[in-house]
Amino acid sequence: MRGEKLRLRLHEALDASFTASVHYTLWARWLIHAGCQETNDSEPSYRSALAHSDEATRHKKAFVKMWNPIAREYGLKARTAEQDLEHAFGYVCMASIKPD
Repeated sequence: MRGEKLRLRLHEALDASFTASVHYTLWARWLIHAGCQETNDSEPSYRSALAHSDEATRHKKAFVKMWNPIAREYGLKARTAEQDLEHAFGYVCMASIKPD
């Protein structure tokens, strides 16, 4: 039973993280097409990305809370919930990426 709950927590974290990444990508595309001049925080993809990122963080924390005691029990590596790169999409304009 413990393994099934752990698997579910991991799936929730990965799913929310993936969804956030998709929305950050959509926002980055919008930002590029806007000429990297706009920093409109009210753009729908950006708001959605932030919401999914917050959800992913909550799920990652729940997973880590369950994982680390099990990891210690079996001599495995403990994890942290802060290991994500979703906000890297915000630097897309600094990389001089141009739309097709």
